[in-house]
Amino acid sequence: MILFDSLVYSDDLYDTLYSDYSCNGPCRVLRLSNVTTTLSPDIQAANYILGLGLVFAFISSTLLNPLVFYHFWKESSIMDVMFRILALCDFLTNIYSPLFFAFQMFSPNVQPAVSRSLDHMIAQGLSCNLGCLSQSATTLLAVARYFRLRSPYFKINIPLFMFLFSFYAVAMTIVTIVGKYALVRVAEEGVYVVIRSVLKDVCFYLNIVQCFIGLTFSFLCVGKLFQMKPPKGQAIAEKTHKMRIKGCFTILLINLPYMVALIIGAIGIITTHRHIQEVNFSLLPILTSGLNPIILTWRNTGIKKRLYQLYGRIRSETSDKYHLHYNAHETAVSLVQGGTEAINKHDSVDV
Repeated sequence: MILFDSLVYSDDLYDTLYSDYSCNGPCRVLRLSNVTTTLSPDIQAANYILGLGLVFAFISSTLLNPLVFYHFWKESSIMDVMFRILALCDFLTNIYSPLFFAFQMFSPNVQPAVSRSLDHMIAQGLSCNLGCLSQSATTLLAVARYFRLRSPYFKINIPLFMFLFSFYAVAMTIVTIVGKYALVRVAEEGVYVVIRSVLKDVCFYLNIVQCFIGLTFSFLCVGKLFQMKPPKGQAIAEKTHKMRIKGCFTILLINLPYMVALIIGAIGIITTHRHIQEVNFSLLPILTSGLNPIILTWRNTGIKKRLYQLYGRIRSETSDKYHLHYNAHETAVSLVQGGTEAINKHDSVDV
């Protein structure tokens, strides 16, 4: 389990960073082997609930994101490309990280919230890096939707967009690798603290900018559509307008969780609870990546139809296999019973 009122470091990492650290009141930074706190029932319940949430995020992402990706695969507009990027990033975010952190939360012992073990760094790197790319995709969805409404004939160069997004993804990956390298290899404590704090601040403020842009353009989309009134008496135009409003609200819904995440992170920075920021960056990208495909499946009629078709196909195949095995079993039983009756009849004849 993890503590929510303190940041627990693994022993070697704590000795590297906080060997001279001391506190008079409640310590917000703890060494793992020195933690003797008995977890209260509230902390245990919070760990179990959050752990179940991570497992649920893993399941929903694994099942629904491939379906979302496939639904937008045959289309070639910039919106469909970004939905594919969003589904791919969400799927990769939840391949390994949620099960790793859920295992820590279900463990009866206190686990380090910050460690430089390989498994911990992989889980945190996947969560932070791919979660940031997922947030970027949702931000760009809001921006692209707004420009499509403002200028319907404006076309975005998809190859150029893919190049810029790939460049951004590579840059964020390099930042993450450098940050993890600093956890392991930097010799001087002072240099380590500077590198670590700078990278965390860069990521945090970049997330603030992305969140602000995504929410701003999401609300602008909704406001623009409410200003655009379809001609009365034209059923097709009214239906198209309603579908556009529904699409803009969907993009707004997938942008809202990032605002919640940033508010929590800001609280951790403004107050003395800076440990919240560390937990926030590791866990909330996983939860949002599990929530995005649920929202898209709920709001998109086409994805729901594909889900129902897939469910019906699986149910039909399962039913056919059951009936096939059942009929084979009944046939075998009949043959055995017939053979038994023949033997009994033969045995009953006087020789």
